[in-house]
Amino acid sequence: MDISTEMIDAATAKAVEAGLFPRRALKEEHDEARAIMLDILQTALNMPRDESVPRPVEAARTSVERSKRLVLVYARS
Repeated sequence: MDISTEMIDAATAKAVEAGLFPRRALKEEHDEARAIMLDILQTALNMPRDESVPRPVEAARTSVERSKRLVLVYARS
């Protein structure tokens, strides 16, 4: 997967919101933060997938199914 400029911008903005990068920065500091974020994104996307960790979609699906079962259990009682 290619990392787009929009992905870097969004990730950098979130990092600023979280306090990881300064809100007000010089151009050099901003460029350095973007380079760091690019490295983080590339590393994350190139890591092998740990199958023991549920994917967000699978986790959400499991949560919805669990909720449906609970509703059925309460409806029967």
